[in-house]
Amino acid sequence: MRVLTQVKIVKTLKKATNKIPLTIHPAFIAVLLYYVVFGNVFAFIVISSLALIHEVGHAIIAGRYGYKLKKIRLLPFGAELCGNDLFVPAHEIKIAIAGPATNFTICLLCFSLMWLFPCYYALWQLIFDCSLTLCLFNLLPFFPLDGGRVFVALISARVGRDNSLKTAKILTFLFGLVLLILFVISLFSVFNLSFGIMGISLILSVLFISPNSKYERFTKSSAKQKKLQTGLLQKHIAISCSASIISAFSNVDARSQTVFCVQNENGKEIIRLSESDIETAITSGAAYKKIGEYFVKNH
Repeated sequence: MRVLTQVKIVKTLKKATNKIPLTIHPAFIAVLLYYVVFGNVFAFIVISSLALIHEVGHAIIAGRYGYKLKKIRLLPFGAELCGNDLFVPAHEIKIAIAGPATNFTICLLCFSLMWLFPCYYALWQLIFDCSLTLCLFNLLPFFPLDGGRVFVALISARVGRDNSLKTAKILTFLFGLVLLILFVISLFSVFNLSFGIMGISLILSVLFISPNSKYERFTKSSAKQKKLQTGLLQKHIAISCSASIISAFSNVDARSQTVFCVQNENGKEIIRLSESDIETAITSGAAYKKIGEYFVKNH
């Protein structure tokens, strides 16, 4: 039973990261060499491994909602799932939460292992501490941390994606400066390299994030043509004409072809829309418009 469970886990991870290349940032090598020279390299490897697992958690949920990810990049004290930004808030929140949730699950596992195998208590404690640190740090409301992505997704509906990103960038830049100040202070007391690396990373992320970038979805109708050769499940979604276009889009996934049956207030079907219709509306900037106002008038 245990062997079968392990096989299922390996298959799930392999499927989630299929064709997603793993790259290593030069700064990762530099920090690794630092810890090799000054010790505690094992802790560095543990937290880097946990960060990689953290990103796999993102990749599993992102793949479920049909997002094509470019690469996983290993950074000092962390990793990054590269695919730019999402444009569906509901998806962005779920994908963002998946990473910290993965680390929290590891914490629970380590807590159990402390009782089952107390002879390795120091190892479980180290993994627990590193995983909890990654979980809590990534929940901070600073973009592009997971908490920052949730923050941007929550306020995008009210102030728009661009304005929410600008607000998040300002907060992130200020927090990065605080970390750099703490790093400078540590030079005259207890040296802490982590403050410097995290501060610089956050500030650089603010300077090089494009507000107009988006994930490339492989759920587009053109990308699903290959699957039609072997058969693709088609599902019909009944949706109100007063619903937003982006709420309809949240029903699209990579495993099926979706047809939207739009109904009026009396429950009568007035129009049918394809996935490509919904995607075209979103890319044209009509994501938060009502389906009836946008499509019925245009038809």
